[in-house]
Amino acid sequence: MAQLGALLALVGAAAIAVLVTSLRRAAKVYNETGRRILRGLRKVLEGDVEAFLIDYRRGCGVGFNFNNMMMAVAWDSGAWCRLYRIDELRGVELMADDRVAGWAVAGKPLRPAEAEAHADHQVTLRHLFDDPHHPQFMLELWHADGGEDETIPNAATALSEGNRWLEGMSALMAAVPRGPIEIDGPA
Repeated sequence: MAQLGALLALVGAAAIAVLVTSLRRAAKVYNETGRRILRGLRKVLEGDVEAFLIDYRRGCGVGFNFNNMMMAVAWDSGAWCRLYRIDELRGVELMADDRVAGWAVAGKPLRPAEAEAHADHQVTLRHLFDDPHHPQFMLELWHADGGEDETIPNAATALSEGNRWLEGMSALMAAVPRGPIEIDGPA
C-alpha cells in the first residue's frame, strides 16, 4: 500500500511537471514578437490584418485592413500603434545601406531596385506618410548582424522581397482615390 502511495505521488508530480512545461510553451508562443505585433495591429485596425510585414529584429510592423481602407504601423512589439487611412500613404522606398534603391510613390511609376543592387549591411523599407509629425516609418528587412533566427537569410532575398512589397504598394496607391493635400491655416 505504501508503494501505491509513492507511485501515485510520483505520477502526480510528473503530471504537474508536464502541465507547467506545456503552460510555459504556450506562453512563449503567445508572447512571440510577431504574434504580439499582429495582435496590436488587429486591435487598432479593428478587424483582420489582410496584408502585413514584420521587422522581428526591431519589434515593429505594418498592416493593412482593406475593408475599412486603413493601415497601421506598430512598434515596441505591438504595444504602440499608429493608425492611418490608406490614402495617407504617399510612398514607400526600398533602401540598401541607407541608399534609395527603388520606390513606389503615389501618382508616379514604380521604380523597383535593379538586379545589380546590393547591400552589405542592411536593407530597409521606408513608408512615407502625409503626416508632418510622423512622416516616415522604417522596417528593416535584413541586417548583416541579424543572427540565426532570420526570416530573410540574405541581402539579395531582402531586395527581392522589397521589390515585391513595392509592387503591391504601387498597385494599392494607384487604386486609392486621392484628394488634394489639406494644409491647416495658421493657428
